[in-house]
Amino acid sequence: MISIRGVINDVTQRKQAEAALERERQIFVSVVDSLEDGIYILSDDHQIRFMNQALIDLLNDETGEESYDSLEQRENIFPWLALTAARSESCGFEELHLPALGRTFHVRSFPIASRQGYIGKLGQLKDITKIRKLERKLKDAALRVRAIAKAANMA
Repeated sequence: MISIRGVINDVTQRKQAEAALERERQIFVSVVDSLEDGIYILSDDHQIRFMNQALIDLLNDETGEESYDSLEQRENIFPWLALTAARSESCGFEELHLPALGRTFHVRSFPIASRQGYIGKLGQLKDITKIRKLERKLKDAALRVRAIAKAANMA
């Protein structure tokens, strides 16, 4: 006589939960990809876990790479990630000029924590190049106005 023994596990709930989680992930990605600003997630071990499409278009897809090695085979951390101090649990706000791109960015980083503790950083790169150019033009115009007013007073 031959007999077969086994255990049948109902995985329906687990599969439904996985499908729901995947739908939520797709919503997150589509929302973040619709933003003009570059968005990234950096793990506490300096791995780039996520880059939105705006950041990929700007810097190439470096997802999964270590922030020290990926972009242009740098020996040090990316300039836009150096500001995030991956293991720091504080927020960061700085301005960064990247001459190779001819652009200036406002870089913001925010700690990400789970119930188990700190796990990484969420970062945003906002291109402020046009704003800085307009500020310089405004400053130049103000200097010209002052020079004209001074010259007019002397005349």
